[in-house]
Amino acid sequence: MATVKTRLSGGQEVTAAITREAVEELGLAEGAAVRVLIKSTEVSLATGPVAGISIRNQLAGQVTRGHQRGGHGDGEGRGRGR
Repeated sequence: MATVKTRLSGGQEVTAAITREAVEELGLAEGAAVRVLIKSTEVSLATGPVAGISIRNQLAGQVTRGHQRGGHGDGEGRGRGR
């Protein structure tokens, strides 16, 4: 296995764990242009620094829009048990 750190255009870094064979097949070298493709089954949010867990890719950002599902006011989640 190999780890490849990529700096995004906004300055954030993303680390990918890929096989050494993939590094060779893709011709990856320092300075090479790449696209980071993220396929995830879980995305978490935190309001402060998160230490002591093995999540390498932590990107800082700001909430631009929030939407509550199943709560009051949107009509979802009502009428259960009827």
